[in-house]
Amino acid sequence: MKFDNKENPVIIEKGSGKKYFHSRSVAVVAMLSCNMVSNTNSVLIVQRGPDLDNAGKWCLPCGYLDWNETVEEAVIREVYEETNINLNKIILKRGASLKLLDLMSDPEKDKLQNIRAVYGFEFLRSEMLDLDICNKNCPNEIVNHMWWNGKGRPPGGWAFGHHLDASFYIESLNKK
Repeated sequence: MKFDNKENPVIIEKGSGKKYFHSRSVAVVAMLSCNMVSNTNSVLIVQRGPDLDNAGKWCLPCGYLDWNETVEEAVIREVYEETNINLNKIILKRGASLKLLDLMSDPEKDKLQNIRAVYGFEFLRSEMLDLDICNKNCPNEIVNHMWWNGKGRPPGGWAFGHHLDASFYIESLNKK
């Protein structure tokens, strides 16, 4: 799958070699859900790999807005990079769209002062059969994935407090 975005410039710290990405300060988060067997709603979570902060912890597919892309394009790209799911193909085939769930821009709560856009997408059960969820697009960034139903804690714990967003979203789906 080809994207027209321009990757964020990298700044490498002298001495330590630590990499910092000069981004547009917009974080995108994908809340991918499906009503699983026995009417249990779940969201797809990914386990962060050794090349990322919070290695070994779980989060929703997420990342930063690159240059020359919209927030929706960033969500689609991040989902593809981290899970191999071609959301664009599913959206076009079904005539569906991403749903903006939340937009946060509170500098008191976010030490990086990012704007965070959370988008949701509900898969149909029939679409689940065609998903080839894997991490082949970024094997050192994402090492595992699973559908989480809001119960328990995945081994390794959570990154970014995404469990709060995911729990709230699953509860709202269960009330439908």
